[in-house]
Amino acid sequence: MNKKIVVGVVVLVVLLAGLFLYNKGSGAEDSSADSVAVARVNGEEISRADLNASLAQLVAERGIDEATLDEAGRAELQTLAIDGLVSLTLIRQATVASGVVVSDAEIDAEIAGIKGQFESESEYLAQVSARGMTEPVLRSRIASDMAVRIYLEQTLNLSSVAVSDEEVEALYGQEAERAEDLPPLSEIEEQIRGFITSEKQQGLLTVHAQELRANADIEILI
Repeated sequence: MNKKIVVGVVVLVVLLAGLFLYNKGSGAEDSSADSVAVARVNGEEISRADLNASLAQLVAERGIDEATLDEAGRAELQTLAIDGLVSLTLIRQATVASGVVVSDAEIDAEIAGIKGQFESESEYLAQVSARGMTEPVLRSRIASDMAVRIYLEQTLNLSSVAVSDEEVEALYGQEAERAEDLPPLSEIEEQIRGFITSEKQQGLLTVHAQELRANADIEILI
């Protein structure tokens, strides 16, 4: 299937699963350069470390060879990264203001699911440590991430987004014109439906972020 479809699904899944945390509160020591603010959103600073993490993520997601980027390309990528961080910060701030609360039981269940991916408690703790975190920091991140997801569902009703058979067939037809080896629709229908769903949800997220920007105090410092 066309790479655009696969990437589109991955981008939204990652966004809803934890991009709102983007390295903040990892517990690791920042160098003086990493701690320099590149933007300020309603008084909250976005650091160079945040930007570097976002840039690395964009490069990985899009399969970009940084060596091929000219100055204009790097500037465009940086602008995209900062814009994304500003939107994420605004959504996280809106989540806090909404008063969404995640219970200890919900956090425990989430952590139990994470632990289940490892063969032992020691392996789990080693991976947490390898990412510059402690378990309390991880709990805080999970609570923040879950709160954001709850807020977005309450505000945008993302789970109600529907995709018609006609929309699926139309996108399949477009992809079939570009790719000779496209599998039959019956084999990839759910993947296409998932992609369209994610695109619609992403559109709702984008509009909401723009609405938050309209009333925000945003300073870009680089």
